[in-house]
Amino acid sequence: MAQALGAQTIYEIKQALHHCPVQLSRLVVHTNQDYALELVDYKVFVPLNPLCKALYLLFLRHPEGIVLKEMSRYQAELWDIYLQVCRHDDLKKAKESVAELCNPLSNSIHEKISRIKATFEEITDNHVATHYIIAGARGKAKKIALDPALVCWQ
Repeated sequence: MAQALGAQTIYEIKQALHHCPVQLSRLVVHTNQDYALELVDYKVFVPLNPLCKALYLLFLRHPEGIVLKEMSRYQAELWDIYLQVCRHDDLKKAKESVAELCNPLSNSIHEKISRIKATFEEITDNHVATHYIIAGARGKAKKIALDPALVCWQ
């Protein structure tokens, strides 16, 4: 195998494997099932809590990306998504959670983005997960790298 990859050392093998094309799964958003997220080609659902799922859906709706310091501009949209995703009994607490997520002085959004990343790394691998997570340079727009053509809303 090493010769087929043109590699001689373990390092070269790892580098060659890392540059192999990855077959990405389509991401299906099941709108009739509390917006369940499924990587259909991998036959796995993405187990996110409602707030993380609402945040992820917000980023899917904005493939151009979102600057985290400007999250307050998206608070109403995030709240609408959260209401569709979660059947919450305590609306006051839910509204506070969304407000905290959009507060530029809070670390809440970074915590949620880290949870989303960890979830995708658990169900795929680190290399594949990079296509599905919310990422971007510090101070710049964060976005999901997945080609929007691979996202299906059903």
